[in-house]
Amino acid sequence: MKFMMFLCTLMIVALSLMQLQPDMIGTSARNVEEDARKSQRIPDSWEVVQSRNDELYALLFYNPHNKNEYKYSLYVNKKGLSFGYIFHGGGDLRGISNAAIKYIYENKGCVLFSLNEQRIQKIERDNGERDLMEIDADKPIVAVFPLNSGIIKLYDARGKEILYETVVEEW
Repeated sequence: MKFMMFLCTLMIVALSLMQLQPDMIGTSARNVEEDARKSQRIPDSWEVVQSRNDELYALLFYNPHNKNEYKYSLYVNKKGLSFGYIFHGGGDLRGISNAAIKYIYENKGCVLFSLNEQRIQKIERDNGERDLMEIDADKPIVAVFPLNSGIIKLYDARGKEILYETVVEEW
């Protein structure tokens, strides 16, 4: 009988904690966009570009009629008792409206954000092996890379290299 009381109490405490801290266990990858839209009150009419790896999930929402209206969301996959991605930050990123910025998130990876006014069409990654990603030059960019991704270069449609700024985020 005492064991049953203990078990019931434990379940009530666990359910209470999950209600108070819904992000404690994480959001599955298939639900991250919905979670970000709801938690940041992002209109359904806004489009999204997104990228992820095992460590980070980055989203960039934007108004297709006015790209200066945008919000980003960043989720991390924490080690330990986590069953998905946990919201880490969001809002607006200064500088991405007219530049590309690579944010390095300590021990997790890096994320390239841009509203793509430079019309970037290719991302080249070289860490011993050359990897080329084609990008839609008419859409904003978000790309997640591991920390050891090597040299990253951006190119427009004419093959001209586009420079970017690097920001190190400390958590």
